[in-house]
Amino acid sequence: MNWFIFSAALVIALGLAGFIGFLFAFARGPSVDITRQMLRPSSIYYPFRETLGNGVKWLREHDFEHVYIRSHDGIRLHARFLPGRTDRCIIMVHGYRSKGENDFSCACHFYHDLLGMSLLITTQRGNGKSGGRFVTFGIRERYDVLLWAEYIRDRMGENIDLFLTGVSMGASTVLMAADLPLPACTRGIIADCGFTCPEDIICAVMKKRFRLPKFPLLYIVKLYARIFGFPLGSADVRKSLANTAIPVQLIHGRCDDFVPCYMTEQNFAAAACEKYVFYSEPAGHGCSYLCDKEPMEEAIVKFVTEHMKNI
Repeated sequence: MNWFIFSAALVIALGLAGFIGFLFAFARGPSVDITRQMLRPSSIYYPFRETLGNGVKWLREHDFEHVYIRSHDGIRLHARFLPGRTDRCIIMVHGYRSKGENDFSCACHFYHDLLGMSLLITTQRGNGKSGGRFVTFGIRERYDVLLWAEYIRDRMGENIDLFLTGVSMGASTVLMAADLPLPACTRGIIADCGFTCPEDIICAVMKKRFRLPKFPLLYIVKLYARIFGFPLGSADVRKSLANTAIPVQLIHGRCDDFVPCYMTEQNFAAAACEKYVFYSEPAGHGCSYLCDKEPMEEAIVKFVTEHMKNI
């Protein structure tokens, strides 16, 4: 009887711990505020506070249109749209519990003013003004990207040059969307520091940040993810890139201590499409553009101009 009670208590405790871990990783939570982060001397953004501050100011000075669509599973999704001077558009997808202001403020001027692109800065499900109870590490979000691409095609026309870009989880999201039936006007994907698949990044964070073993917590978390309708094994960047013809430009910082650089190496190796990679030697997570602005812009301009139809 004592062994039965002990076993039952252990199962309950593990189930509860797994559910807490599941909520910690996937439940809707507050977004990081880069305007606060960049002022902390310990933050990786602190050395770039002036550049980031100017980028945030640029965003706030422009009159973005707030637009909404309904996701495939009924969630109201939010984005901000700013028209450009050409028949080109870039859809921007932010990272885990982040927002467009964080991940793209420093590059919006480059895409909009220098490349003439219209900007669609999306808000991922489970964040900000978009609905949704869970962040699903790209599993459901990839279908949101498909709908946003269709929205832009319907709004701007079938003959535009459409590009997708993302940072961190946003990078993996746009790459996971690569083998979906994206509009024919989709010319390329630019992905900065994306992971390979949800399970891999969760394992990496558990080990690196929390010193937790894979067994048994991960398997309990995976069970809850399946119960709530997004099995962790149902999406993988490598599989998507092996089944797409859309060109990709991969980017990663060699000093990234959140999403390991080897994940981009694996994604690049798996890609059967036309592919390019840019590594920033000094960059931490999501900081390649900040650390290597000129060579990054040169790589992106080359990628965009080689694949757009509208000169």
